[in-house]
Amino acid sequence: MFNIEDKELKQLTKNLQQTFKYAYPDTVRRTVNNMAFLASKAIKDKIKETFTVRSQNFVKNTIRYEGTKSKIVDEMITYAGQADNTFGKPSEQFKRQEFGETIKAKNKHIVKPTKAARGGSYKRLVRAENLMSKIKVKRISDLVEHPAKSEFKEFRQAIGYIKHNPDETVYFLPSGESYYGINGIVKLSADNKSKFLYSLKGKEQPLKPQPVIKPTGEAIGAKGVELYKKEAQDRIEKELARGLK
Repeated sequence: MFNIEDKELKQLTKNLQQTFKYAYPDTVRRTVNNMAFLASKAIKDKIKETFTVRSQNFVKNTIRYEGTKSKIVDEMITYAGQADNTFGKPSEQFKRQEFGETIKAKNKHIVKPTKAARGGSYKRLVRAENLMSKIKVKRISDLVEHPAKSEFKEFRQAIGYIKHNPDETVYFLPSGESYYGINGIVKLSADNKSKFLYSLKGKEQPLKPQPVIKPTGEAIGAKGVELYKKEAQDRIEKELARGLK
């Protein structure tokens, strides 16, 4: 936790050990548990400052701390950070950011929602009607009998299809880069302009490390001595007051 080096700490520790059998281990336990709590709180705040957090409540619940109940100082271990699972769902998003892991697609491409899919802002979640599980993606061969051989002509054919079928909404995926130079899924409807809902990237995407959890935890750890002093003084005063009764 921290090294007891200065005279004040040594004296506080000695006083604790003399007041009550469990005063010292109780104080250490309260200190490390408080540090874990403060670390989890600081991590939540730092994550909100650093990243675009679209689901505040979910993220809030993924960041947790676990205190210790041990009365043996050398066995006291606490944890603070993001849980592996929350409400039955994987919740290791910040682990990837922390260490710069590589995201790998389950299929051929990494599919990334655009602002249009999120209702106009990257800060929002993907709108329910635009979720991949809710839409049926079609190729040009699903729309016309004689599909074009180039991306440009495919897109023109898809537009023509919508004009002749104004009651339909088509989620169109060109065979390569689209007319606008974007490889992705386009929502086409007669009463709206075309909107790219998803862009398709490569099969892998390396993330640049952006440590948040470790440095935040270390910053709280640096406050350990002062936290211990406060807990020790409070416990000694409590024991003295008990002796006066």
